[in-house]
Amino acid sequence: MWLCEICRTLVPALDLNICLECGSPDHERHRCPVAGQHVDRARASYPYTGWVAASIKRFKYGDEPARAEDLAARMLPMVAAFGAIDVVVPVPLHASKFNLRGYNQSELLATRIAARANLPMKPLLIRTTATRPQVTLDRQSRHENVTGAFSLNPEWSIPAGQRILLIDDVRTTGATTDACAKVFKEDARTRSVFVLTFAQELSNAELRRWRQSISASPSEI
Repeated sequence: MWLCEICRTLVPALDLNICLECGSPDHERHRCPVAGQHVDRARASYPYTGWVAASIKRFKYGDEPARAEDLAARMLPMVAAFGAIDVVVPVPLHASKFNLRGYNQSELLATRIAARANLPMKPLLIRTTATRPQVTLDRQSRHENVTGAFSLNPEWSIPAGQRILLIDDVRTTGATTDACAKVFKEDARTRSVFVLTFAQELSNAELRRWRQSISASPSEI
């Protein structure tokens, strides 16, 4: 437990009035980033703001892999939103970044979520290109940056028709997870690719309307 429950209520979970495709809380006005992509459905447990953003940064860049236990536990309730799942897969890190950080934060989350949900976890993807950090790029550049950056892991076989739950820490434009889903859909003939992240980055307008919605419903906080 990294924060008290009183502090956590300042950023409640994303669980009300969400887009059925991408999980945005601003479903009536937003332009769904999942529609027309290779991802079938995406969900996030929290908006990327406040203590959520701070936790992810310390988890990824502060050498605090132990945070995975708490973050995964808070992601677990969202798994039911996808229905039947055959395998849990982490978004892979390139070997150079793994060696620098010492761990893949997405794999730590995926391992714990799979264990709690009684599902297999398999590293079915590898990252073949050492891409630039997505955080430094605009929307268009993010998609270009990860195009062709992933491939199937040759050490694993994937039966056709699998329903895959892809795990990552945070989703912004969805470029990374869509690039992963494209590999599964085109090269492994998977049936479905779902995405679950701990956090979803919202636009300023989305974040403002989300805050207004939770302020209007104090019983949900």
